Amino acid sequence: MRLFIITFLLLCSLGVWAQKQQNISKVKLKDDSELHVLIIENIPGDHIKVELPGKQEATIAYSEVASIRQKDFSYFDKYNRESGLFWEGSFSFVFGQASEDGGAPRAGMELGATLNYRFNPYINTGIGIEPMVFFINNETVFVPVYARFKGLFLDHRVTPYYTLDAGWSFAEKTASSEALDVKGGWFVRNTLGVQVGHFSVGVGYQLQKVTTTKDLEWWWWGANEQTITEERLMKNVVFTTSFTF
Repeated sequence: MRLFIITFLLLCSLGVWAQKQQNISKVKLKDDSELHVLIIENIPGDHIKVELPGKQEATIAYSEVASIRQKDFSYFDKYNRESGLFWEGSFSFVFGQASEDGGAPRAGMELGATLNYRFNPYINTGIGIEPMVFFINNETVFVPVYARFKGLFLDHRVTPYYTLDAGWSFAEKTASSEALDVKGGWFVRNTLGVQVGHFSVGVGYQLQKVTTTKDLEWWWWGANEQTITEERLMKNVVFTTSFTF
């Protein structure tokens, strides 16, 4: 009977120890020190009370805390955007005109991917590719390849952002196109939006140069034809959504 009681008490103590270990939190302070402690009281925005080794207790003000990580709770004084490489995927709707003088209206979509490098919570740069397909007046498929600069205004989870993309767009005529030849050109886009964690939405303005060669037939002379080359500057408004990985 005594052996049973001792075994039972030992199992209970092991269970309590395991439960305490599971609830241990990592508290990082703004002086870069780290504590592995049991949080026994948490008043968000005010203070935490922790149990230190040796059963001692201490109270730490939130103003001294950089981050807290535990099983069911996490806190960052500044939103955690670590430096380094990351991918960003995007999907956009495009609306605009075929040329700078007006021309036929166009609407389409873009599906893009960029490889970025984050220097700090506010600035990252990258390179990307973003095929552009129009489903209204679909005469050309564009494939922009560009460099990106992205800036965030705040180090919070929700922050306004802006991007500037610039590069070269390759072009390929579709089966419905009447053009003899289509060439792409320089490509520029700026975007303003809001980022929430890994997800963002924005509105941008996009310029795309395109050169088209066509046969022009003078119908009142019958069969006489003339080849003309036209340079156009396409202007588009872009509504975009993106997600960072």
